[in-house]
Amino acid sequence: RRVAVANIPDLGSLPALTAFVPPPALRAVTAAWNAGIVEVAARHGADVIDLGGEPVPPENLAADGFHPSPAGQRRLAEVFAPWVKAHLAAK
Repeated sequence: RRVAVANIPDLGSLPALTAFVPPPALRAVTAAWNAGIVEVAARHGADVIDLGGEPVPPENLAADGFHPSPAGQRRLAEVFAPWVKAHLAAK
């Protein structure tokens, strides 16, 4: 079996967080976490689904400014779909 984990998008683009922490500091945290996710995934043989530290478009955020909206959930499914299809085809 293969395991996939996602890294995180740009935390500096999330209004729920930028209300408390400046975006540059959140972007530094994003980069550090993403590097750690890659390191741990490699150590355990997991694949990383790259959310790339990219800003999250406002339409992909729920009203809370943190969680994905229905459009954001669709986008996440689109990002994960190629990995899932490739691994299902390999069976």
